[in-house]
Amino acid sequence: MRYTNSFSHFGWLKLFLFFLMLLPWLAACNSNAAPTSAPLTEFNQNGVTVRIVLEQDVHGGTALTATFTPDEEDAHLYSMDLPLEGVDGLGRPTRLALAPGTSLQASGDLQTAAVAESIIVAPDLPPLPVYPAGPVVLRLPVQLPESTRLEQVLVTYMACSPRGCYRPVIEKAVDIQLP
Repeated sequence: MRYTNSFSHFGWLKLFLFFLMLLPWLAACNSNAAPTSAPLTEFNQNGVTVRIVLEQDVHGGTALTATFTPDEEDAHLYSMDLPLEGVDGLGRPTRLALAPGTSLQASGDLQTAAVAESIIVAPDLPPLPVYPAGPVVLRLPVQLPESTRLEQVLVTYMACSPRGCYRPVIEKAVDIQLP
């Protein structure tokens, strides 16, 4: 009687084919991976720290994400839907935009998960849309240029707390170095 190895040539082939069948399943499991992000810049001005990162999701989508964090816990930021000049000069929108002449291209609209609520600042003025106190995250889908380079974005915001408002930052040009 001849001794046979339990993993004969045919056994190894079955094992190899089994792993080949697992590859699509393993790839599908990996699609739930978190997006990758690369910090681009951070600054603090007029009561708010702004942090901008470049995010890439597992499907190849790319976005600039800006987190606006007021220095005071009870400070709020105004809705991105507010006009640039505010309402009757009051408030300024929270926005992230591409600077003119940049090689970045927007591939969608500015988005946020924050829900604005209306506040009344004076009885004779219309209500102003503000986000709840705390950080606000804005996301701008973009297409990257062919080569990496220094680009500019424009940042606008205004923070207010029960003690008063900070001076607005309006279309501040911010340099970002794309990876």
